[in-house]
Amino acid sequence: MRKAPFRIVAPLAVASLCVALSVPASGQLVLGQYENEAPLATWNVFGASTAAGLGLGGIRLSRAWDASVASTNPALLTALPRSSGSLTGAYVITALYRFSAVNTGVLSSASNFSTGYLALESGSFSYRFGDWAAAFTAGLLESYQRPGIDQSYSAQGLVRYALRLEQTGFLRGYTLALARRFGRRLSFGAGLNLVRGNLDRVLVEEWPVEGITIADTRAERFEGLFLNAGLHLALSRGLSASLAVRAPYSKKSDAESLLRYTASGGDTDIRIEAEARNSYRQPLVVGAGLDSRWSEAWSAAAEIAYFGWSRYEVRYFDEPLPRPFRDVITAAAGVEYSLKGRLGARPARFPIRLGLAYDPQPMDNAHSSYLSLAFGLGLRLGSLAADLGGRVGRESGSGNSLKTGRVALSVSWFSDDR
Repeated sequence: MRKAPFRIVAPLAVASLCVALSVPASGQLVLGQYENEAPLATWNVFGASTAAGLGLGGIRLSRAWDASVASTNPALLTALPRSSGSLTGAYVITALYRFSAVNTGVLSSASNFSTGYLALESGSFSYRFGDWAAAFTAGLLESYQRPGIDQSYSAQGLVRYALRLEQTGFLRGYTLALARRFGRRLSFGAGLNLVRGNLDRVLVEEWPVEGITIADTRAERFEGLFLNAGLHLALSRGLSASLAVRAPYSKKSDAESLLRYTASGGDTDIRIEAEARNSYRQPLVVGAGLDSRWSEAWSAAAEIAYFGWSRYEVRYFDEPLPRPFRDVITAAAGVEYSLKGRLGARPARFPIRLGLAYDPQPMDNAHSSYLSLAFGLGLRLGSLAADLGGRVGRESGSGNSLKTGRVALSVSWFSDDR
């Protein structure tokens, strides 16, 4: 007798809450670090990063190891040999605490979750002709993956409630860049960037005894177009300066949503479908760096980057979502020592790298930041190069001591010895 009123009230409750469910619940608005659209590990994503740059703390716009600089500072393309090609693979692992329905609603955890991915992250090619250079690079820029959740509550040997959560997605970037050298000291470059990707999320709640299931399925397909540009100036024989900028742009998505309520026994099946054109206003990024070489073996690089997150805007299924973000400045620096030796009968060089990185996150309600230590090894053998780099970081400010790690391997080919 008690189930009949519930079967009547529950569908009406679902229908009345469908509009509210199209945006995060109020308890989720303080997520900050891991909103559903947040990139895994850090919000501060700026182009592709090679293993060599990773070993110096994340240097990406003041020194050119390969053509992937087209996506950060295309002016550096003129410093590469006549032609080059490179591939980078990476393994990334990250800790999360508060995300989606975890520690924001019915599901809580006493410890952090972890998730990661292994991927061929980027590939690039460049060609230089006289004072001009052109390049193309493609790579994985952001991951929206979250730990899979499958939890249930049982009483008297029966499952009373179960929750399943799955979120996956990636954003890929494609850059076509052109650079020109003016005299012996100055270079300028600009790039056209296309981003495309997807984000898919499924949240299912079940009450098996009552035969009730509520499923919330959402899918987005992203696209965006923007410009980037850079300058490189040789101040002296061993010192150079760089400046790079990424224009703000809107990452738009065609979005679909299906909220479904089913109840066995009464043949109840309520489906609420929606479509929208979502948008995510991406910030202006401006960076500057120095590259110093004080001997044949020793060198160092340092850079900072400004991310204008205070202008970040999200429109999700026709609703503006509050994102109390602040502008942040990231910093990275590293030193490299290049050993000379032989590999078989051939001369070779073995770069050794060490670096630091400071990566503040944009949330204003909890000033969270990562401090990371980086390391790397390399091999230069004629026209071939291989680099292995890693970075481990720990977050402070949120109270959850999140950790992140990244290991990358780059293999490059050049038309001339480097």
